[in-house]
Amino acid sequence: AEQLVKRGFWQLIFISCINIVFFFIYYKRTGPVVQGILTAFNLASLLIVLSAAERMYLYIKFHGFSYEKFIASYTVLYCVIVFIWLSICLFRVKKHNIFKFLVALFLWMY
Repeated sequence: AEQLVKRGFWQLIFISCINIVFFFIYYKRTGPVVQGILTAFNLASLLIVLSAAERMYLYIKFHGFSYEKFIASYTVLYCVIVFIWLSICLFRVKKHNIFKFLVALFLWMY
């Protein structure tokens, strides 16, 4: 069970980094096709985040809470907030500064 949780956690970190890089590259200059691809990729990433969050919850439920699990849970929460915000940004007309949001959220959660 521990390996499953750790593998899901690292998948989450990897997919989060890829998703954020795509947003940095394509968000400001999107056409309808690219917008659709970003939306699909973001929704798929959100499903992976929710899967990782569920595995983390089950692992904590059966093995107890520790400092390492707290940090991992907090990272999962950060990624969930980022993906929800990125999804909202896709449907707004006004373009937002992604880097500024990521840094502000990181500092606020720190």
